[in-house]
Amino acid sequence: MRAPPSPPGPDRHRALAALDGAIALLVVILIAQMWVLGASLESYLAGHRDSALVGAITSAVLFAGSFGLFLFIRRLDRPAR
Repeated sequence: MRAPPSPPGPDRHRALAALDGAIALLVVILIAQMWVLGASLESYLAGHRDSALVGAITSAVLFAGSFGLFLFIRRLDRPAR
């Protein structure tokens, strides 16, 4: 039989606040990544071939940041539950 959950304490509230902030930052990063990919594709299709490389590098950096935030959220969420 499982013990009843303990009432939420200040540590849990801090973890959930950090989780909310990380998710909000992740949303902003993903929106920026979609904008960069769209602008790069539009520029590439307009004949500006050099911008495709810059867009790909920027998108890769944003992807790495998103993945790092995902790992942070995953690590933070385990004890909060």
